Amino acid sequence: MKRFVLYSLILPLLIATGGWRAFAADFPKDAHILPESFLNLYWVDKSLSVGIKQSILKPVYVTANLEFDQPNTDVLLRLGAAYVLPKELVFLRIKGEKVISFNLYFYGGGGWQFSRNEGYHYPYLLIGTNYLFLFAESVYPLTYEIEPEFRSGFSFKF
Repeated sequence: MKRFVLYSLILPLLIATGGWRAFAADFPKDAHILPESFLNLYWVDKSLSVGIKQSILKPVYVTANLEFDQPNTDVLLRLGAAYVLPKELVFLRIKGEKVISFNLYFYGGGGWQFSRNEGYHYPYLLIGTNYLFLFAESVYPLTYEIEPEFRSGFSFKF
């Protein structure tokens, strides 16, 4: 919950200073770096989990994550959508040519979680980033009983 409060304080500050508008204004310029899909591999409770983001309209992606909940012997399926903001970062230019650069993908969205044992669980909000061959994201369940979770792992673009 502390992380949610921190984000809710920082986001209005970014919007007020104009930083977010400047970042979002680069979207048309960097839209060409958006891949068709992201495949995410990560570990939850010592079990390998998988997630995919598939482009339906640039920059909107459909998301699906499949996790095995070992303590409850349950399989969790998260389905949703995310809006992706791409950014190409250039670290070194020589005579106007990009020498060292890499792509960042920031995204936010939401969806629903389903359980094999219990059926529909709850809706959730999602915020995250993909960079190099890694990803990090936070999932905020829209319910009182469950704490937000953070997951990170490997991300492959294709």
